[in-house]
Amino acid sequence: MPKYYVSCLNLEEVLVSNTPLDACVEVCSKLGIGTAGLMWTVSERGFNSHNDDTLIYDDEINEEFLRRMDNGDPI
Repeated sequence: MPKYYVSCLNLEEVLVSNTPLDACVEVCSKLGIGTAGLMWTVSERGFNSHNDDTLIYDDEINEEFLRRMDNGDPI
């Protein structure tokens, strides 16, 4: 599994996960946080800005987090 650098505002977390979306959901769960109206940045190269970074809207993260909670899936 790849290592991802997840950032949003002043939050920076590094973790190993299956996909960028999984990484964001895991950070939300680990830190017990959620956001509204923000984009999260996920990179495999570090916290600096890169052309190949993945940007994920938090509504997608929140939706996946809630889907997993409703289905009893691991987060």
